[in-house]
Formats: sequence, C-alpha cells, structure tokens
Amino acid sequence: MTRVGWLAIGIVLFGCEGDPVGEVVDAGSGGSAGLGGSAGVGGSAGTGGSGLGGSAGSAGSAGAAGAGGCSSSCAEELAPQSTVASALALGDSFVYLVTPTGVVRAPKVPGKPAAISTGSYLGPAAVDATHVYLFDKADLHLEKLSTSGGIPAALTPAQTATPFDLVLGAGYATYALYPQGVYRVPITGGTPALLSQAGDDPIAVEVDATDAFYVTTIGKTLMRAPLAGGTPTPLATALLAPRDLVLVGSNVIYADVNVILSMPKAGGSSDKIADALVDRMATDGSAVYWVSNVEKRVASVPVTGGAIHVYAKDEGSPDGVAVDDTHVYWINDGGLYRAAKSCCVL
Repeated sequence: MTRVGWLAIGIVLFGCEGDPVGEVVDAGSGGSAGLGGSAGVGGSAGTGGSGLGGSAGSAGSAGAAGAGGCSSSCAEELAPQSTVASALALGDSFVYLVTPTGVVRAPKVPGKPAAISTGSYLGPAAVDATHVYLFDKADLHLEKLSTSGGIPAALTPAQTATPFDLVLGAGYATYALYPQGVYRVPITGGTPALLSQAGDDPIAVEVDATDAFYVTTIGKTLMRAPLAGGTPTPLATALLAPRDLVLVGSNVIYADVNVILSMPKAGGSSDKIADALVDRMATDGSAVYWVSNVEKRVASVPVTGGAIHVYAKDEGSPDGVAVDDTHVYWINDGGLYRAAKSCCVL
C-alpha cells in the first residue's frame, strides 16, 4: 500500500512506507520512540532533540515492527511449472490438473503431486466427490475418471467443437462447446441436450437450480437458458468482449473487457464492481477472484464492489482459478500455486 508523506511544522520523519518513525522533540527532551512501520517493518529510531541552552536530548529507541501488512509474495507452489498444467479442478483435499500426458493430483497443501491417469486429455475440468470430469483430446467426448485414477468412462459421443467451460450440478454436467452451444448431460452418461441456441458461440457457463447462464463472444451477450429446455433470454447485449461469469445469490457477475459487472439473474441494469482485465473468475460468495494475463496478477474484489485485493503480481501466464474457504488456487506457466485469502501483495 502506498502512502503519501506530509510536511508540517515540527518536522515529521517518514520511513520507507511513509509511516511516521520519529519526531523532533522540544529542547532538552529525549526523542520519542519511532512508530512501527507498515507491512511488518520496524520503524527507525527517533531523532534526538537539540537543546537550546542545554545538552541535546538522547535519541529515541527504534519502533517495533508493524503488525500485519502485506508481503512481497503470497504464492506457495503446489506443483512445479514442469507439470505443464492447462486446467484445474478443485476438490476437498486435492487439486486435479490436466497435463499433456495425463491427469495429476496435487495435495492442497505443499506436498508431492502424483499422476493418476495417463492419456490425452483436454480441459476444462470439474470434480465431485468421486470423479474428475474432462474431455478426450482426440474426439472431444466428455468423460469421467475416478479421483483415485484408472480408466476413464465416456459420457457422451464424439463431439466436433472445442470445450471452453464445464460445471457440475444436480447430477448433470453442463458445458460450453465453442461455437456450437451449451449442452447438458447426466453424469451417468447419455445424449447431450442443447440448452442454448445452436451456434451461440459460448465460452463460459454457470448453472443454478433452474437455469444456465452463459456469455457469447461473437454475439457479445449474456444469456439465460432454462435447464428444462426452452428459449434462451438475453440479459445483457451489445457487450464488447465478455470473458467469464459467476453466480452469487440472485445476481450474475460477469467480466466484459476491462470491467467486472453485476446484474440480477432476472434481468435489469448492470452495476460495475471493479475495473479489471479478467481471463477467468471464481467466487466464494463473498468476493470474486480472477486471473489476468494482461495485468499479470491474481486478485479479488468484494461481490458488492470495493478495494481490489492482490495475491500475486508479475505473473508469467496465469490461467485457471479456484477458491475454497481459506485459499485461492491458480495455474501460472504450467505450475500450480495457492495463496491464503488473508495474504496480500505489496
């Protein structure tokens, strides 16, 4: 956090973060102890007072380190960049990574990642209590793999469009195939049902109990489609470049070019909650978390707007983000990282 120092009568000296660290005292008095610096850095010693007609006062003692504050780095590595992860799915105890040679399972605490399946897979990915869901790279069918490993089981026939997003809910997998549309299939397998209009070019999708919400890149719209089938409804049109979305309560929060906006699921006006160049988003219900390839950072903002909280900056190529009760997880340059929600970067 940057602070601006100020100059007043009775000169105040400032530390490296701009916090007062000592002050010139009256004649003959000892210098006051310096105040604690921000970001956990101790304040400098106070300056000794110069006595008029008396001996100079002694220098004040150094201030104690400031409590709390931000760090130079919050990231903990959970899997090295040599993993070459392209997608992640966050489970209760593990993070599942899609790599060029198979699926890797990494503990959510620093440990040793391990391959649970070899093969040619393609993200996006999702996970429930028993299985990881992802796509076959050869013919793009959706399949599921036991979280302990083994041979995957096909859930759909071969597909001819590129998978961009995948979510689970109420016994179904809902996924966006670009440029064909949004589909839904039971997690036991079957024939996928088209929820969107054909050729709706979706790149991100979320579901609640009754509807699927998705954004389109060519149409540049935010859409709502009934899970039971029916005509999709445009919620926001004439967008510039929608990227991703999350659902929070009765609202849908979506990213469009360099802003994050929120609007009612039922439709209405959109309110800006942050300026940000978003690639992918996640939420814990209280905040929206995102990665940005342009800004090279991982950050969050309260779902109602407010100050942006940064967890990692100067990243190489951040991609994929997930969040649990205590940490935010992301991929950067093929490696997997996490940061405590309570941590922040200077």
